[in-house]
Amino acid sequence: MKTSNDATAEIRGLPIFADAAERDLALLAVGLERAVFAAGDTVFRQGAPADCALFLAGGEVEILTRLPGGEDVAIARCGPGAMIGEMSLVEDAVRTASVRCVTPVTAFRMDRRFFRAALAQHSAAAFRILHQVMQTMARRLNEVNARIVTHAARGVTRPCREIPLARRETVPDAAPEFDFRQFLPALPFFQEFRDEETDELLRMARPLALPRDVLLFDEGDEARAAWIVVRGSLTLSCRRDGCRYPLGLVGPGAACGADELIDGQTRGRAGHTTAATALLEFPAAAFHELLARRSPMSFRFQTALCDVQLGSLGRANRRLSHEVTQIAMRDG
Repeated sequence: MKTSNDATAEIRGLPIFADAAERDLALLAVGLERAVFAAGDTVFRQGAPADCALFLAGGEVEILTRLPGGEDVAIARCGPGAMIGEMSLVEDAVRTASVRCVTPVTAFRMDRRFFRAALAQHSAAAFRILHQVMQTMARRLNEVNARIVTHAARGVTRPCREIPLARRETVPDAAPEFDFRQFLPALPFFQEFRDEETDELLRMARPLALPRDVLLFDEGDEARAAWIVVRGSLTLSCRRDGCRYPLGLVGPGAACGADELIDGQTRGRAGHTTAATALLEFPAAAFHELLARRSPMSFRFQTALCDVQLGSLGRANRRLSHEVTQIAMRDG
Protein backbone atom coordinates (compact mmCIF):
# COMPACT_ATOMS: atom_id res chain seq x y z
CA MET A 1 0.00 0.00 0.00
CA LYS A 2 1.32 3.42 -1.00
CA THR A 3 1.82 5.90 1.86
CA SER A 4 1.68 9.69 1.69
CA ASN A 5 5.48 9.72 1.94
CA ASP A 6 5.68 7.39 -1.08
CA ALA A 7 3.36 9.70 -3.04
CA THR A 8 5.39 12.77 -2.07
CA ALA A 9 8.61 11.08 -3.20
CA GLU A 10 7.05 10.11 -6.56
CA ILE A 11 5.74 13.63 -7.08
CA ARG A 12 9.16 15.10 -6.32
CA GLY A 13 10.52 12.74 -8.99
CA LEU A 14 8.58 14.69 -11.62
CA PRO A 15 10.95 17.32 -13.12
CA ILE A 16 8.39 20.11 -12.72
CA PHE A 17 8.32 19.59 -8.95
CA ALA A 18 11.95 18.55 -8.36
CA ASP A 19 12.77 21.64 -6.27
CA ALA A 20 9.32 22.29 -4.82
CA ALA A 21 9.05 23.22 -1.14
CA GLU A 22 7.78 20.58 1.29
CA ARG A 23 4.62 22.63 1.89
CA ASP A 24 3.80 22.57 -1.83
CA LEU A 25 4.58 18.85 -2.11
CA ALA A 26 2.18 18.15 0.75
CA LEU A 27 -0.51 20.13 -1.07
CA LEU A 28 0.15 18.25 -4.31
CA ALA A 29 0.06 14.89 -2.54
CA VAL A 30 -3.53 15.71 -1.57
CA GLY A 31 -4.60 16.95 -4.99
CA LEU A 32 -2.81 14.51 -7.32
CA GLU A 33 -4.35 11.07 -7.87
CA ARG A 34 -2.04 8.23 -8.91
CA ALA A 35 -3.20 6.36 -12.04
CA VAL A 36 -1.84 3.28 -13.85
CA PHE A 37 -2.60 2.35 -17.48
CA ALA A 38 -1.75 -0.67 -19.65
CA ALA A 39 -0.15 -0.49 -23.10
CA GLY A 40 -2.87 0.25 -25.65
CA ASP A 41 -5.19 2.00 -23.18
CA THR A 42 -6.82 5.23 -24.35
CA VAL A 43 -6.24 7.82 -21.63
CA PHE A 44 -8.09 10.72 -23.28
CA ARG A 45 -10.43 10.58 -26.26
CA GLN A 46 -10.77 13.45 -28.75
CA GLY A 47 -14.10 15.24 -28.34
CA ALA A 48 -14.65 14.05 -24.74
CA PRO A 49 -15.12 16.61 -21.91
CA ALA A 50 -11.76 17.83 -20.57
CA ASP A 51 -11.53 18.37 -16.83
CA CYS A 52 -8.08 17.08 -15.78
CA ALA A 53 -4.42 16.84 -16.79
CA LEU A 54 -1.88 14.04 -16.34
CA PHE A 55 1.75 14.21 -15.22
CA LEU A 56 3.64 11.21 -16.61
CA ALA A 57 5.87 9.49 -14.06
CA GLY A 58 6.74 6.48 -16.23
CA GLY A 59 6.01 5.03 -19.67
CA GLU A 60 5.22 6.59 -23.03
CA VAL A 61 2.06 7.83 -24.74
CA GLU A 62 1.25 9.04 -28.25
CA ILE A 63 -0.94 12.01 -29.12
CA LEU A 64 -3.45 11.32 -31.90
CA THR A 65 -5.64 13.67 -33.90
CA ARG A 66 -8.59 12.62 -36.05
CA LEU A 67 -8.68 13.75 -39.66
CA PRO A 68 -11.98 14.74 -41.31
CA GLY A 69 -12.17 11.29 -42.95
CA GLY A 70 -12.08 9.60 -39.53
CA GLU A 71 -8.47 8.38 -39.55
CA ASP A 72 -6.36 8.89 -36.41
CA VAL A 73 -2.86 10.26 -37.05
CA ALA A 74 -0.08 10.32 -34.42
CA ILE A 75 1.31 13.84 -34.09
CA ALA A 76 3.62 13.46 -31.05
CA ARG A 77 5.00 11.13 -28.37
CA CYS A 78 5.51 11.99 -24.70
CA GLY A 79 7.50 10.26 -21.98
CA PRO A 80 8.28 10.59 -18.26
CA GLY A 81 8.08 14.14 -16.97
CA ALA A 82 5.60 15.29 -19.61
CA MET A 83 2.31 16.96 -18.80
CA ILE A 84 -0.59 16.03 -21.09
CA GLY A 85 -4.09 17.45 -21.26
CA GLU A 86 -2.79 20.62 -19.65
CA MET A 87 -5.20 22.90 -21.49
CA SER A 88 -8.07 21.42 -19.45
CA LEU A 89 -6.64 23.13 -16.36
CA VAL A 90 -7.24 26.59 -17.82
CA GLU A 91 -10.17 25.99 -20.18
CA ASP A 92 -13.57 24.33 -19.85
CA ALA A 93 -13.72 22.57 -23.21
CA VAL A 94 -13.40 19.19 -24.92
CA ARG A 95 -10.30 17.17 -25.73
CA THR A 96 -8.67 18.35 -28.95
CA ALA A 97 -6.71 15.10 -29.36
CA SER A 98 -6.68 11.50 -28.14
CA VAL A 99 -3.92 10.06 -25.96
CA ARG A 100 -3.02 6.35 -26.16
CA CYS A 101 -0.45 4.42 -24.10
CA VAL A 102 2.44 3.02 -26.13
CA THR A 103 3.81 1.23 -23.04
CA PRO A 104 2.48 0.66 -19.52
CA VAL A 105 2.13 4.13 -17.95
CA THR A 106 2.20 5.50 -14.41
CA ALA A 107 0.84 9.01 -14.02
CA PHE A 108 -0.66 11.53 -11.61
CA ARG A 109 -4.04 13.08 -12.40
CA MET A 110 -4.95 16.66 -11.43
CA ASP A 111 -8.44 18.03 -11.96
CA ARG A 112 -9.30 21.60 -12.84
CA ARG A 113 -11.09 22.38 -9.57
CA PHE A 114 -8.04 21.55 -7.47
CA PHE A 115 -5.77 23.57 -9.76
CA ARG A 116 -8.04 26.61 -9.58
CA ALA A 117 -8.25 26.34 -5.80
CA ALA A 118 -4.45 26.14 -5.52
CA LEU A 119 -4.08 29.23 -7.74
CA ALA A 120 -6.58 31.12 -5.60
CA GLN A 121 -4.27 30.46 -2.63
CA HIS A 122 -1.31 31.76 -4.69
CA SER A 123 0.37 28.38 -4.26
CA ALA A 124 3.89 28.32 -5.69
CA ALA A 125 3.17 24.83 -7.07
CA ALA A 126 0.08 26.09 -8.92
CA PHE A 127 2.02 28.99 -10.47
CA ARG A 128 4.73 26.52 -11.46
CA ILE A 129 2.10 24.38 -13.22
CA LEU A 130 0.60 27.44 -14.91
CA HIS A 131 4.03 28.38 -16.24
CA GLN A 132 4.56 24.80 -17.42
CA VAL A 133 1.20 24.92 -19.20
CA MET A 134 2.29 28.06 -21.04
CA GLN A 135 5.69 26.58 -21.85
CA THR A 136 4.14 23.36 -23.19
CA MET A 137 1.69 25.28 -25.36
CA ALA A 138 4.50 27.50 -26.68
CA ARG A 139 6.50 24.45 -27.76
CA ARG A 140 3.50 22.74 -29.33
CA LEU A 141 2.53 25.87 -31.20
CA ASN A 142 6.03 26.12 -32.67
CA GLU A 143 5.93 22.43 -33.64
CA VAL A 144 2.46 22.69 -35.22
CA ASN A 145 3.42 25.84 -37.15
CA ALA A 146 6.55 24.13 -38.49
CA ARG A 147 4.39 21.24 -39.74
CA ILE A 148 1.88 23.66 -41.27
CA VAL A 149 4.64 25.33 -43.28
CA THR A 150 6.05 21.96 -44.39
CA HIS A 151 2.65 20.83 -45.68
CA ALA A 152 1.86 24.23 -47.19
CA ALA A 153 5.18 24.17 -49.07
CA ARG A 154 4.31 20.70 -50.45
CA GLY A 155 0.90 21.85 -51.63
CA VAL A 156 1.79 25.26 -53.06
CA THR A 157 1.11 25.69 -56.78
CA ARG A 158 2.68 29.13 -57.17
CA PRO A 159 5.20 31.14 -55.13
CA CYS A 160 3.81 33.32 -52.33
CA ARG A 161 3.95 37.03 -53.08
CA GLU A 162 6.88 38.63 -51.27
CA ILE A 163 6.05 41.84 -49.39
CA PRO A 164 8.80 44.48 -48.95
CA LEU A 165 9.19 44.93 -45.19
CA ALA A 166 11.12 47.51 -43.17
CA ARG A 167 13.09 46.22 -40.19
CA ARG A 168 11.85 47.49 -36.82
CA GLU A 169 15.18 49.12 -35.94
CA THR A 170 15.01 51.33 -39.05
CA VAL A 171 11.64 52.85 -38.06
CA PRO A 172 11.68 55.82 -35.62
CA ASP A 173 9.90 55.26 -32.30
CA ALA A 174 6.51 56.94 -31.99
CA ALA A 175 3.76 56.92 -29.38
CA PRO A 176 0.09 56.20 -30.23
CA GLU A 177 -1.84 59.36 -31.15
CA PHE A 178 -5.02 58.30 -29.31
CA ASP A 179 -5.83 57.80 -25.61
CA PHE A 180 -4.96 54.12 -25.56
CA ARG A 181 -5.39 53.81 -21.76
CA GLN A 182 -9.13 54.43 -22.05
CA PHE A 183 -9.26 51.90 -24.88
CA LEU A 184 -7.71 48.99 -22.94
CA PRO A 185 -10.69 47.79 -20.81
CA ALA A 186 -12.58 46.96 -24.03
CA LEU A 187 -9.84 44.55 -25.15
CA PRO A 188 -10.20 40.83 -24.26
CA PHE A 189 -6.75 40.69 -22.67
CA PHE A 190 -7.57 43.34 -20.05
CA GLN A 191 -11.19 42.52 -19.22
CA GLU A 192 -10.36 40.69 -15.95
CA PHE A 193 -7.95 43.37 -14.71
CA ARG A 194 -8.85 45.93 -12.07
CA ASP A 195 -8.06 49.53 -13.01
CA GLU A 196 -5.12 49.73 -10.61
CA GLU A 197 -3.73 46.44 -11.99
CA THR A 198 -3.95 47.75 -15.55
CA ASP A 199 -2.06 50.88 -14.46
CA GLU A 200 0.59 48.73 -12.77
CA LEU A 201 0.97 46.67 -15.92
CA LEU A 202 1.32 49.79 -18.04
CA ARG A 203 4.20 51.00 -15.90
CA MET A 204 6.12 47.91 -17.05
CA ALA A 205 5.34 48.43 -20.75
CA ARG A 206 6.00 50.98 -23.47
CA PRO A 207 3.30 52.27 -25.87
CA LEU A 208 4.43 52.03 -29.49
CA ALA A 209 2.96 53.04 -32.85
CA LEU A 210 4.24 51.48 -36.09
CA PRO A 211 3.23 52.01 -39.73
CA ARG A 212 2.20 49.20 -42.05
CA ASP A 213 4.71 46.61 -43.36
CA VAL A 214 7.23 46.81 -40.52
CA LEU A 215 9.02 43.56 -39.61
CA LEU A 216 8.75 43.55 -35.82
CA PHE A 217 10.81 40.33 -35.50
CA ASP A 218 12.10 37.62 -37.83
CA GLU A 219 12.80 33.89 -37.62
CA GLY A 220 16.00 33.22 -35.73
CA ASP A 221 16.00 36.58 -33.92
CA GLU A 222 16.71 36.66 -30.20
CA ALA A 223 13.48 37.09 -28.24
CA ARG A 224 13.84 40.45 -26.51
CA ALA A 225 10.23 41.54 -26.00
CA ALA A 226 6.57 40.59 -26.17
CA TRP A 227 3.67 42.76 -27.35
CA ILE A 228 -0.06 43.24 -26.88
CA VAL A 229 -1.85 44.61 -29.93
CA VAL A 230 -4.01 47.60 -28.99
CA ARG A 231 -5.09 48.67 -32.47
CA GLY A 232 -4.25 47.37 -35.96
CA SER A 233 -2.86 43.91 -36.65
CA LEU A 234 0.23 41.76 -37.12
CA THR A 235 0.72 38.83 -39.49
CA LEU A 236 2.80 35.85 -38.31
CA SER A 237 4.68 33.94 -40.99
CA CYS A 238 7.49 31.49 -41.74
CA ARG A 239 9.82 31.39 -44.72
CA ARG A 240 10.66 28.25 -46.69
CA ASP A 241 12.48 27.97 -50.03
CA GLY A 242 12.35 31.72 -50.60
CA CYS A 243 8.60 31.99 -49.90
CA ARG A 244 6.90 33.53 -46.86
CA TYR A 245 3.91 31.50 -45.64
CA PRO A 246 1.32 33.31 -43.47
CA LEU A 247 0.40 31.48 -40.24
CA GLY A 248 -2.17 33.78 -38.71
CA LEU A 249 -3.32 37.28 -37.89
CA VAL A 250 -2.90 38.89 -34.44
CA GLY A 251 -5.54 41.52 -33.79
CA PRO A 252 -6.50 43.94 -31.00
CA GLY A 253 -6.40 42.47 -27.50
CA ALA A 254 -4.09 39.57 -28.42
CA ALA A 255 -0.48 39.02 -27.34
CA CYS A 256 2.36 38.35 -29.73
CA GLY A 257 5.97 37.25 -29.32
CA ALA A 258 5.46 35.78 -25.84
CA ASP A 259 5.95 32.10 -26.73
CA GLU A 260 9.70 32.30 -27.32
CA LEU A 261 10.20 34.32 -24.13
CA ILE A 262 8.25 31.71 -22.16
CA ASP A 263 10.18 28.81 -23.70
CA GLY A 264 13.59 30.52 -23.84
CA GLN A 265 13.99 30.03 -27.59
CA THR A 266 14.90 32.19 -30.58
CA ARG A 267 12.04 33.34 -32.78
CA GLY A 268 10.39 30.47 -34.64
CA ARG A 269 8.21 32.82 -36.69
CA ALA A 270 8.30 36.31 -38.15
CA GLY A 271 5.81 39.04 -37.32
CA HIS A 272 5.04 42.16 -39.36
CA THR A 273 2.42 44.89 -39.21
CA THR A 274 -0.39 44.65 -41.76
CA ALA A 275 -1.87 48.05 -40.89
CA ALA A 276 -0.90 51.07 -38.84
CA THR A 277 -0.59 49.36 -35.47
CA ALA A 278 -0.49 50.45 -31.83
CA LEU A 279 1.22 48.09 -29.39
CA LEU A 280 2.24 47.72 -25.77
CA GLU A 281 5.82 46.46 -25.70
CA PHE A 282 7.07 44.43 -22.70
CA PRO A 283 10.87 44.11 -22.60
CA ALA A 284 12.10 40.62 -21.70
CA ALA A 285 13.09 41.63 -18.14
CA ALA A 286 9.63 43.06 -17.39
CA PHE A 287 7.91 40.07 -18.98
CA HIS A 288 9.88 37.55 -16.91
CA GLU A 289 9.19 39.59 -13.77
CA LEU A 290 5.46 39.24 -14.46
CA LEU A 291 5.85 35.47 -14.81
CA ALA A 292 7.87 35.19 -11.60
CA ARG A 293 5.53 37.19 -9.37
CA ARG A 294 2.91 35.50 -7.19
CA SER A 295 0.21 38.16 -7.09
CA PRO A 296 -3.40 38.57 -8.32
CA MET A 297 -2.19 40.87 -11.13
CA SER A 298 0.46 38.36 -12.23
CA PHE A 299 -2.13 35.57 -12.13
CA ARG A 300 -4.46 37.59 -14.38
CA PHE A 301 -1.60 38.40 -16.76
CA GLN A 302 -0.59 34.74 -17.04
CA THR A 303 -4.13 33.43 -17.46
CA ALA A 304 -4.77 36.07 -20.15
CA LEU A 305 -1.63 34.82 -21.93
CA CYS A 306 -2.93 31.26 -21.60
CA ASP A 307 -6.19 32.28 -23.26
CA VAL A 308 -4.25 33.78 -26.17
CA GLN A 309 -2.13 30.63 -26.49
CA LEU A 310 -5.20 28.38 -26.39
CA GLY A 311 -6.81 30.33 -29.22
CA SER A 312 -3.61 30.29 -31.29
CA LEU A 313 -3.06 26.57 -30.74
CA GLY A 314 -6.67 25.74 -31.63
CA ARG A 315 -6.45 27.71 -34.88
CA ALA A 316 -3.06 26.17 -35.71
CA ASN A 317 -4.37 22.62 -35.14
CA ARG A 318 -7.34 23.29 -37.43
CA ARG A 319 -5.03 24.74 -40.08
CA LEU A 320 -2.72 21.70 -39.83
CA SER A 321 -5.65 19.29 -40.20
CA HIS A 322 -6.73 21.21 -43.28
CA GLU A 323 -3.24 21.14 -44.82
CA VAL A 324 -2.81 17.40 -44.07
CA THR A 325 -6.22 16.64 -45.57
CA GLN A 326 -5.48 18.64 -48.72
CA ILE A 327 -2.20 16.78 -49.26
CA ALA A 328 -3.88 13.41 -48.61
CA MET A 329 -6.65 14.19 -51.12
CA ARG A 330 -4.17 15.36 -53.74
CA ASP A 331 -1.88 12.35 -53.34
CA GLY A 332 -4.76 9.90 -53.25
